[in-house]
Amino acid sequence: MWWPLSVGKWRPLVRSLPSPRHVALTFDDGPTPETTPHLLRLLAEAQAQATFFFSGIRASAYRELVAETVAAGHAVYGHGWEHVNLEGNPARAVADMCRVEDELSRHRPTPSTYMLRLPYNAGYSSARFHRAMGAFHPGFQFAWWSHSTCDWLIPGRCVTPADIPHHCGIATELLRVSSRMAGGIVLMHEQPFDIPSPFNAQVSVTLAGQVLRMVAEEGLACVLLKPAVAANPLKRWILAPQAATAGVGPDNGLASAAS
Repeated sequence: MWWPLSVGKWRPLVRSLPSPRHVALTFDDGPTPETTPHLLRLLAEAQAQATFFFSGIRASAYRELVAETVAAGHAVYGHGWEHVNLEGNPARAVADMCRVEDELSRHRPTPSTYMLRLPYNAGYSSARFHRAMGAFHPGFQFAWWSHSTCDWLIPGRCVTPADIPHHCGIATELLRVSSRMAGGIVLMHEQPFDIPSPFNAQVSVTLAGQVLRMVAEEGLACVLLKPAVAANPLKRWILAPQAATAGVGPDNGLASAAS
């Protein structure tokens, strides 16, 4: 497969952490009153840090939750304004990210290096997007993940609330035995959009608690997502083919999916 060269237009793709003793938990789709306060409590109890990608429509509705998340020392970035796939519309993506960052900048300075994750991970493999998003922020990097919990699938497997710990436990154990867990970036959600289940919030909170306990048992520390450092010119100028499958692969049993 041929991948086009780009004179400085490809931006780094964050796929792992520099330290093998660290893990980055990332939560998309918040904030919501049913999940965010509970997640902040669990993170505080575990003395853990996390990175949140907030949707504009929810951040504007629950500004106090954005403020609480920032005050607790967690990283906050935008996740678009609405949860729509903008893969073919970089101009809309720029406008939506500017809009959500205007909202988030009420609560913290705009980061000098901006971790960018759009809904459905739109744009990470498109040179057109890499060029266009510079109009949103000159120092952005696409934030992918190395491991997905596939948590949006769990509510559909639950018939009653009593099923939730069991199915969250399965996802947690798959994560535990996965390869490259040390130094990994874990994709999770707060009440994922478009999942018609009454169990969404409870799954988000239950799974977070189980994952935090597992990470501690493995002797790893949960830290903020860190920018990628280009190790050589190829990583700077060429989007490597493996970037298209940088999510969790078949070797660890967790499927990769867009957020």
